[in-house]
Amino acid sequence: MPFLRFLLALLVCIAVWAIGLRLSPWFPWWVDPFLVLVIYVGLRAAPVWGMVAGSITGLIADAMSGGTYGLFGFANTMVAAASDRLRRRLVAQDTLRLGLIFALAAALQQVVVAGLQFFVLASLPLPSPLMVAGKVLSTAVLGTVAIAVTEWASRAYHQWREARRRRLAIDTR
Repeated sequence: MPFLRFLLALLVCIAVWAIGLRLSPWFPWWVDPFLVLVIYVGLRAAPVWGMVAGSITGLIADAMSGGTYGLFGFANTMVAAASDRLRRRLVAQDTLRLGLIFALAAALQQVVVAGLQFFVLASLPLPSPLMVAGKVLSTAVLGTVAIAVTEWASRAYHQWREARRRRLAIDTR
C-alpha cells in the first residue's frame, strides 16, 4: 500500500510540475514538488525506501527538466538520507520544526546541485541566491502544508472508522 501511495503522490507531482510549467516558464526555478515528496517520504518511511524514492523522483525530475541526467537523482537521494537522519535526531511534531526540516533539506539539495555543477559540470551556470532562497521557502511552506493535510486526513479517517465500528457493534446486538 505505501508503494501505491507513493506512485499516486508521484503522479500528483508530475501533474503539478506540468501545470506549473504551463502557467510560467520560471515555475521549476521556484517550486520543486518532487523535492517536497522526497523530504516527506524521508521523514515518514524507512531509510532505504526514502533513498529509493529520492532516486526515483530525482531521475524523473531530471527527465522532465531536460537538464543533466542524474543531477537531481543524486541530490534527492542525499536529501532523503539527510531527512531520515534529521527525523531520527529531532522529535519533530510541531509545525515550526517540520518547516525547518523541509527548509534545511531543500537547502541541502541546492548545495549538492551547486557543488555538482561547480566541480563536475563546470559548463553549467550556478543557481542564483534569490532562486535558492525562493525554492527553500516554497519547499518549507509546501512541505509543512502537506504534512498538516495528511495528518488531518489520517485523523479524520481513523475517527470515521472508529465511529463505523461502534455503529456496527450496536447494530449486531
